[in-house]
Formats: sequence, structure tokens, C-alpha cells
Amino acid sequence: MRHAYLILAHRDLPLLEKLLQQLDNPNNHIFIHLDRKSEIAPSKIKYTPIHSKLTFTIPTDVRWGEPSLTRAYITILKDAYNIGNFDWFHFLSGADLPLIPIAAINEWYEHQIGIHAVIDIEEAEEREVRLKYYYFRVNRYFQRILNFIQKTTGINRLAKIKKTFPKTFYGSAWFDLTPDAAKLILDNESSINQIIPFTTCSDELLFHTILANSNLKLHKDYHRYIDWSDKLPNPKTLTIEDYNQIIESGAFFARKFDSSASKELIIRLNNENSSGDK
Repeated sequence: MRHAYLILAHRDLPLLEKLLQQLDNPNNHIFIHLDRKSEIAPSKIKYTPIHSKLTFTIPTDVRWGEPSLTRAYITILKDAYNIGNFDWFHFLSGADLPLIPIAAINEWYEHQIGIHAVIDIEEAEEREVRLKYYYFRVNRYFQRILNFIQKTTGINRLAKIKKTFPKTFYGSAWFDLTPDAAKLILDNESSINQIIPFTTCSDELLFHTILANSNLKLHKDYHRYIDWSDKLPNPKTLTIEDYNQIIESGAFFARKFDSSASKELIIRLNNENSSGDK
């Protein structure tokens, strides 16, 4: 089977190179989307995969939580899908690393017969407000005021959305798709482009909503270790103190790493992986 690994990266070149090294496998084709603002450029990446093909998509200006991030997902997925002949598409960030040899990860997906997507997903409930009201590039305090005004004046963008997608769903923006699931998302690109202006964090809502309102079969254990215990907008940066929890999680990938703060952890995980067969 052939696997497309789709990486969205914007910082930490040494970590990105480590990720490329660990994804390098004859069955893999690696795609990278770089934030146009990033100091990373293809010419600066010293590690060239030996076994995998490597493709860079056209860089775009990506901003966290904004529609540009959802568009970046569509861009890199479309580039990979148009090449064709992939059995799985895996989304990763440039701050991810595999926890077990990539050959073992590929093998697990190859045995998921009848599954169309491996994705963290649940009903959106209170998070669907991200699609209901208009969001602007202001701080949270002013956005809360704007949301209150929109609520009292009866603004409800969801009414139109739910004519096509009766229920809204939410989950991690890092997931895995078969060609059927990828095609479904790309077939809805026009709807996505109409919905995402003035939304926030739509990458954690729209793909999930499209998939969950279909008849595709979804596997909800997405095998990523991400620590949100600090209850901040971004997940915790992992360090050696997190090693036991990471290993006990049974996850295939973890985030987020930092080449400096996570150095000791990365070395230990790398030593564990090096004993496996790539």
C-alpha cells in the first residue's frame, strides 16, 4: 500500500528534518506545506529522504485559527489526491514525531479494512458557535462582546449550514483518510469555501462534520498523543518528564515537540525506534 504523509509546518527546521527522517519509507510519499511567513524553505532542508518521494506544495500565508489554515489543508490534500494511487492520507504537523517505527504504523492502517477515516470526533455541541457567529481578528474579550450582540440580534449562520449538514462535529485537526474520505472532502470544497469566511478554528469542525454526516465508516481512536492539561490554546510542549505517559498511551504519533525543549525526550524515543525495522 502507498501512504501520503501531509505535513503542515512553519517552524523548527531541525525537528522537521527529524520527522522526515523517521517517515522515510519506500511506501511513503511525503508532502510539505510551509507557511509563507516561515524562515524554513525547501533549500534549507538538509535531510533528503532516501526511500520516500518528497513534494512541496505552494506556500501560503497561514494564521492559527483562521480560514487560511483550513485552506492549507485543502491545498495539500488536493495536491496529494491528484497524484493518485494512495491508500491513506495522514495529516501531521511539523511538531509531530512517530512513536514507533513507521513501517509498523503503515501496517496497522493497511489492516483497517472497511474503515474510511481514523479521526478524533464528537458532536460539536457548544463548539458549533465557531460556525454560528461571525468571528473577526480581535482579542477574545471583544469577540465575546460581538458574540453577545450577534446572539441578541438573532444571527445564526448555522441555519444555512445545517440544510446540508444536519449535525455538526468536532475533533482534532490531525487525522487519516482513505481516498473515499479524501474525495468526499474535496467534493465539498465549494461548500467549505463558502462557510469558512469569518469562522474560527474551522479545521477542527468542517472536515469532521462532512465525514460524520456521510455513510463512511469512521474509526474514532486516532492514535495521537497530545497533552491539553495546561488548558491553553496550544498543547503542552512535551519533555522527558512525559515519557512514561507517552509510551503508555499506545499512540502512533505525538505532538508537540520542540528540538530544544524536547531534546532529551526525542533522543530517548529515537533510541527506542531505532531498534525497530523501518
